[in-house]
Amino acid sequence: MSSELRNASPLLREQGGRRKRRAWALRAVPAAAVAFTVLAAPGQAEALGDPKIYVANNLGNTVSVVDAGSNAVVGTIPVAAPYDVATTSSPTPRAYVTSFSTDTVAVIDTTRDVIVGTIPVGGQPTGVAVSTGLRRAYVTNYASSTVSVIDTATNSVVDTIPVGVGPVDIAILDARTYHIGYVTNYEDGTLSVINLANNTVVQTIPVGLFPEGVAASDDLSSPRVYVANSGETTVTVIDARMSAVVGTVALGAGTFPRGVAIDSDARESRVYVANVGGTVSVVDVDTNSVVRTFAGGGGGAAAVAVADDLLSPRIYVSRNIANAVTVLEAQNGGPVATVPVGAGPTSVAIQK
Repeated sequence: MSSELRNASPLLREQGGRRKRRAWALRAVPAAAVAFTVLAAPGQAEALGDPKIYVANNLGNTVSVVDAGSNAVVGTIPVAAPYDVATTSSPTPRAYVTSFSTDTVAVIDTTRDVIVGTIPVGGQPTGVAVSTGLRRAYVTNYASSTVSVIDTATNSVVDTIPVGVGPVDIAILDARTYHIGYVTNYEDGTLSVINLANNTVVQTIPVGLFPEGVAASDDLSSPRVYVANSGETTVTVIDARMSAVVGTVALGAGTFPRGVAIDSDARESRVYVANVGGTVSVVDVDTNSVVRTFAGGGGGAAAVAVADDLLSPRIYVSRNIANAVTVLEAQNGGPVATVPVGAGPTSVAIQK
């Protein structure tokens, strides 16, 4: 890796000189490789059964647990240099947290908020995503340029998949007839597309400079993958069914996007993009254009998550400079709460 690229690495940004990273993404998939058939009060969350929010505090060596009803921290779990967190409710409520400095994944029982397992993976693990259909967790290993496949029933690694250079994040399209993973490769500016049925990379798609966060959804009118290109001010849009790049969203000067999340509400589907500049860009999925920009409270937005099953939908933005999570109204960006968490939060996930 060149000195210029090393200095630009998000792993260095987060850990004061030590490499580190995170993310969600997509690519063109040959029809022979994957059968792609789409099946189809202020500060209060007013939740239908309040979810919990899990925040990876990379510099604080903790995971904060936030109650969505009160917007207050209700638990703190020690994890060394946590970078990303993914949650699942099926078959057992769990959170999987990558520990960048120990080359492991911590498994949290989210009913009790205690660690129930530690899994060795590859070098410098960053992103993590869970396939409920396959009962697998997938971990991107930045230093190893691999994805570790974890059997969530046994909490053991059952396969390792070579991908591009410096993988940071992973997103999954998970349905009855297909399971596809999308991995952002930070150092070579590509997206690896993985057939998770046989753990094989079926395509590599060039995207933008230093891709980080990736999100995928088949709940839109056409399945899409969105890639945040942190080295520039764009998001790459991929049509999953066509396996092709169908657009590039220009976010505006000084944004430098890192995290991305999709709200697939049938009336008004939106993509939310967390920008290093502190704002959140709102992208219309039909026009691939920015329709709003939320101020969001500054402090370096690193990741974003959407809770659309609340009576009043919210977005949660981790701010790694402000050491806080900002809660905003999803429709208009109105401020709901600012929740102090640990130092350097890099990821946020919702346990429903």
